[in-house]
Amino acid sequence: MRLPALALACTLACTLRLGSNSQATFVVGPQGAVIGVAGGLSLHLPAGALPQGTQITVTQSDGPIDALSPQATFDPALALAVPAAVSFAVDSDSAALYWNGETILASISAGIATAQVSRLGSGYFRRPPPGRTVSGRLVTIYQPDSGASATLGGALGLRMHVTALWVPGSTGYSRMPVVSAPDYSFSVPNVPQGQYFLEIDTLYKEADYGAQLFAFTTSTPDLSMIAAARPDVQIATHSPQVTLDISNLLPWVYPSGAYTGDLLMVAGSQANAFGRPHSVRPAAAATTWHGTFDWNLMATSTTPAGLPDVSKGDVEFIYQRATRALGGGVAHRAARYQRLDTLTLTDGTAASLSVALADAPQTGSLHVDVRGTQWAALAKQVNPAAGFTDVASGGVSILAVPHSLDFPNLPYASAATSVLWVQVPDGLDVNYGDVSYGQFLGPEWKELRYPAYFFESPDRTLGGEIFTMDAMPETSPIVPRLSPPRAPLVNGRDAFVAQTGVGTQPTLSWSPPSLGTATSYLVSIWRQPAAAGFKSLQMTVHGATSVAVPPGFLEAGAQYSGTIVANSAPWDVPDVPAFRTGLPLAYAECALGTFSP
Repeated sequence: MRLPALALACTLACTLRLGSNSQATFVVGPQGAVIGVAGGLSLHLPAGALPQGTQITVTQSDGPIDALSPQATFDPALALAVPAAVSFAVDSDSAALYWNGETILASISAGIATAQVSRLGSGYFRRPPPGRTVSGRLVTIYQPDSGASATLGGALGLRMHVTALWVPGSTGYSRMPVVSAPDYSFSVPNVPQGQYFLEIDTLYKEADYGAQLFAFTTSTPDLSMIAAARPDVQIATHSPQVTLDISNLLPWVYPSGAYTGDLLMVAGSQANAFGRPHSVRPAAAATTWHGTFDWNLMATSTTPAGLPDVSKGDVEFIYQRATRALGGGVAHRAARYQRLDTLTLTDGTAASLSVALADAPQTGSLHVDVRGTQWAALAKQVNPAAGFTDVASGGVSILAVPHSLDFPNLPYASAATSVLWVQVPDGLDVNYGDVSYGQFLGPEWKELRYPAYFFESPDRTLGGEIFTMDAMPETSPIVPRLSPPRAPLVNGRDAFVAQTGVGTQPTLSWSPPSLGTATSYLVSIWRQPAAAGFKSLQMTVHGATSVAVPPGFLEAGAQYSGTIVANSAPWDVPDVPAFRTGLPLAYAECALGTFSP
């Protein structure tokens, strides 16, 4: 039988004796208090945990058979501004608090088990569930044009390492450091069951790094990535300067803005060479060009370009993506090319290359039926200030990718080259019919349709992209399938506008897209302006619409910005391999305002 509630005032410390299924009621003020139940749990509410005098009802009952303590309930289950401590005397060297359905590991000192909680509720102490060992290896699977594939530790051209495992809890994260073996394998014992984030850092310079936190529940996370390259490809440490003499260009269309004119493009799979030479461009209407470019700086993939070696069977292609008017828009199509069968580059050694281009067979065809009004309608979901600018616009591309478009074998790190880009008028519906483009790369290259719209603020301080990717042939109308996450918040405040005082461990939250269904989210944060040290943080999120930033990444006095991306793909499920991808894919991001701790 439940006894009548006792009305008590608790100012600093209260101890009471309760039988099974009996209760008492206290009023606790903002100064805090310790509520102790004789033979049961004690709750230490620190000053500031409650904003005002609050009535708390305490009920004690027998715990389950595996409990180390009775079960106590502290109602109502209010969120606390400052975490409280729940404690109990245990005859054990390890314990966990089972609180509001969540297991919280406890610390033990002098026979007292203590765990931190962020809200009132109900629970009891028990022995912690058995931990497990999380193990894996960061590897690249090299798949050359011919011959067997090979698996090697590490990432092609990038200094990447697993550095930590983060276990989320009701009061924050527990960090478990990771030290990788020379072969890039790792093993972390005593990891609690449930979700964790695996941190993989990419070191750009001696102290500059970006962190990626991938959500997993499995004990054997897959950290493999695909490279459409030979396993012995060399990345230059001292980039070669390449002097190019090129003839038989179509009359060169000089760009009036970013990427609006002609481009020279380079593509080669075995050497992982994907890029466009920078530096001085041909003059307007020129049909020849002599110039020098940096081989490493031309890369368009996120990994540096490798060094071609003809003795290894490497073949590169150089081609002109030429610009021509198309209705009210512009088509940039692969028009002339040359296959490079004799190109070998050596680390740090200058090289010369003489090329005469030839017409590329215009056998590729893309049906261009763009519903621009549907894309433009999503601009304000990217950010209320976002829209079209002279460089932010939309269109559809054809990308050529070596070997495979299917999950899980699509090459990592944007290993692709653009053979067609059709720019369309901002925000208009257009149908240009079938548009041709050059095909010359060979049957081992696959093509995908890539419509994309980029929206940014007038001052270009923020922007975001919405795109889809589908394997060719694809003739359906070009429409968005996914909209950005809605109503982003930082600590419950509008994240579209600048916020201050969010702390170094803010919580970012959002609502699902209004169009399509997201299968995961990607939260990205970067320092603005950039400074030495920490550059960026990315966190994957499955099955939730919020995530808290772990400690140690954000710094008091600094300013940050970021994006929240919605992804949608049939293969994008919890515990998906971190670096494996495929088609189809839809992507939509919202751009956040600045925020500071």
